[in-house]
Amino acid sequence: REREQEREQEQGLQGLQGFQEQHQQEGQERAQEQEQGQGQEQAQEQERVQEQEQEQDLQGLQVFQVFLQALQGLQEQ
Repeated sequence: REREQEREQEQGLQGLQGFQEQHQQEGQERAQEQEQGQGQEQAQEQERVQEQEQEQDLQGLQVFQVFLQALQGLQEQ
């Protein structure tokens, strides 16, 4: 009977450990998902910043082109 109790306790402990491990894994997975979510947000933010920079570059180029055209206009006179 004592051996049976010991076996039951061992099985109970193993079950408990298994449950804890599963719980830890789920927690880690959730943490990873959150990190990935944050990563996506950061990537989107970077894309927005890049788009803004590209727009600024374009505006700068347009201003430069207008400046060149004005120079050419002066030279032609």
